[in-house]
Amino acid sequence: DDALPIPNEVVLDAGKPLPGCIPILPIRDAVLFPFSMVPLTVGRSGSLKLLEDLRGSRDHFVGVLAQREASKDEPGADELFSVGTLAVVIKELRLKGETRILFVQGLKRFRVSRFVQFSPYPVAEVEYLSDSLPPPESAKDMAAVRRRIETLFEKLVSLRPNLSEDLVTITFNIEELSLMADFIASILPSESVAAKQDLLETLDVSSRLGKIQAELT
Repeated sequence: DDALPIPNEVVLDAGKPLPGCIPILPIRDAVLFPFSMVPLTVGRSGSLKLLEDLRGSRDHFVGVLAQREASKDEPGADELFSVGTLAVVIKELRLKGETRILFVQGLKRFRVSRFVQFSPYPVAEVEYLSDSLPPPESAKDMAAVRRRIETLFEKLVSLRPNLSEDLVTITFNIEELSLMADFIASILPSESVAAKQDLLETLDVSSRLGKIQAELT
């Protein structure tokens, strides 16, 4: 069994520096947000080599970048968005042939500083990005924005049978506004890759919430 030996729960160690150079996993037709856990299909030779190398590493970190054009099999620097999400591979499932399903958990936004290789898979030096939080004096306004978004999101879920009502419960119980915004952004069904990428690149939490509210309205 060559599945990755990874613990069930992943928590970032605040005292441990994040890797400055990470292997890059390009994905099509999707954007990964911090703290989202999603399945990714892996079948390209470079990505399979990346996975093989991850099995021998300790942290199993990958940088997930969305492709600008889904049709590109081996995207170059100009064909990948420069902002992505550091992730850890939680589980690997083997399908027929060489295809794998990776369950990854997003951890933190990053921006590519430069690519150091593209073969057999991309590797990049990255800088990590932090949210710009609303000032304390705007707490009352932010609470009102949150209530509106929760109401709109609850309505969206009720109108879409493919969305579980548990998503509403999870949203209501996320304390941090930035995490709530990312959680909803990862679920929005009508957003294009470009629109979701815009939300990923919006570091100002107030602006991100405003864009999500506009999409839900």
